[in-house]
Amino acid sequence: IHARPELLSLFGRMRFAMGQNQLGLRSFGEFLNAGDYEPHLQHIRNVYRGKRDAINDALTRQVSDYLDWVLPDGGFYIWARLKPGLSLESLWRTAVEEGIAVNPSTGFSPVGESESCIRIAYSWTPVEQFEEAVSRLRIACERVARGDVA
Repeated sequence: IHARPELLSLFGRMRFAMGQNQLGLRSFGEFLNAGDYEPHLQHIRNVYRGKRDAINDALTRQVSDYLDWVLPDGGFYIWARLKPGLSLESLWRTAVEEGIAVNPSTGFSPVGESESCIRIAYSWTPVEQFEEAVSRLRIACERVARGDVA
């Protein structure tokens, strides 16, 4: 590094910060010290609870004939079990063809076992897209049920 000696000493100290973003750490420390964490946490919980409830409502209306699930207390996903007669592989491929991504449970098993479940992620998707996404999932389920698989 070519720099003035007084700047070089600053870079030397940065080396001992273990690669941490010092500005980010200080900013977060101020955030915590100001008492803003708990209100922020409550706000975020409300946002995700609302999203969870909205996707659950859409799923209940549109795919309860094809999937079973338990509403989670928290988190970013709903794990849904396929009802008998639906193939996990077929649903996954057909859902992709319908323009949605569902994650088969095999990708989350350390040995690749299938429990005929899909992981439905809702945290990143805007609520306004839930009805359309679940509608596409319903169409994929209907197709697989009648043998029209991708």
